[in-house]
Amino acid sequence: MKEIARLVFSTLGYQIKRTTIEPDHMIVAGRLSAYPAAVLGLAASGNFIRIVIVGANDGRINDPIHETVRAHLAGRSEIVLFEPQHRLHPMLRETYAFHPACTISGAAIGPQGTLELHAIRPEFWSRARAPYAAGWPDYRAPTGVTSGQREHVVAWANQHIRGLRDAEKAVERLSVPCKPLPAALRDLGLSVAIDVLQVDAEGADDTVLYNAGLAETRPAVIHFEFGHLTADRGNRLLRFLDSLGYVVWPLGQDRLAVRASS
Repeated sequence: MKEIARLVFSTLGYQIKRTTIEPDHMIVAGRLSAYPAAVLGLAASGNFIRIVIVGANDGRINDPIHETVRAHLAGRSEIVLFEPQHRLHPMLRETYAFHPACTISGAAIGPQGTLELHAIRPEFWSRARAPYAAGWPDYRAPTGVTSGQREHVVAWANQHIRGLRDAEKAVERLSVPCKPLPAALRDLGLSVAIDVLQVDAEGADDTVLYNAGLAETRPAVIHFEFGHLTADRGNRLLRFLDSLGYVVWPLGQDRLAVRASS
């Protein structure tokens, strides 16, 4: 992890030097991953940074950047949260109530048009028992598997919802407006230029990134889910990011892409 962090900062154009700092401000190795470290690196020179999260869910549970924003960047950032599941917007507003420059949108990011998503019906949320979600509120795990791939959601329902005879009945269709990221930001009256892009789209992360207008939005740091992509889709996405000047590092099932400093 130390080596990845060193390479990330080097790619961003920073040099890492040993220094003496107050204990309250120390970042202990192993407690801060390369992604939050890269985001803090962008803000290190006092810059106001713009963060976009696609697939925000409730903005808190299992979110890799929330605590960093809350602890260090509340007054030094603008954050835009895209979450097409409108039922989650009250949770998002509560999560980011501390932030003075937060915008929430129900649009999906992708090709212009309408996106059909498949989701667990709310009446089945309390019956879900996913082992990885112990202690989570009942909405979090079921809403976290919402996807454009119905078979993926049906399979999850079969595995994790108790007493289910027909998994199809536990899954509903949602039709949501879909647009490329630059258009979505303009529709919100916001600048297209961003610094950080975080994507968690349940197997559609490549589609989001292809429609993120990266040559125009130019995020310095991108964090995205990689583990749900097939080998062919994953390799294609890595070639695409490389063509735009991004260096990509593995972070478990996720990937961290950093635009090389010119």
